[in-house]
Amino acid sequence: DTVEEDGTPIQIVTGHLATVHQLDINTDMTLLMQDLPYGSKLFVHDGDVVEVGTLIAKWDPFNNVIVTSYTGKTHFKNV
Repeated sequence: DTVEEDGTPIQIVTGHLATVHQLDINTDMTLLMQDLPYGSKLFVHDGDVVEVGTLIAKWDPFNNVIVTSYTGKTHFKNV
């Protein structure tokens, strides 16, 4: 978990096969399934109940992101 510049808590997708499934609240049947590109920002958590118009995820197709899965020290070469 991390936070946006405005303080909004988010998660960032670090997998290449992530999807979000929107389920019917009464039957748990899938109503919508959408791929989540690497680097997408998630504004809801798994299991959250959302209302119509809730922002679930955001992705910038013009920005190639690098997201680390490890804690460590960075070292750049030839930058």
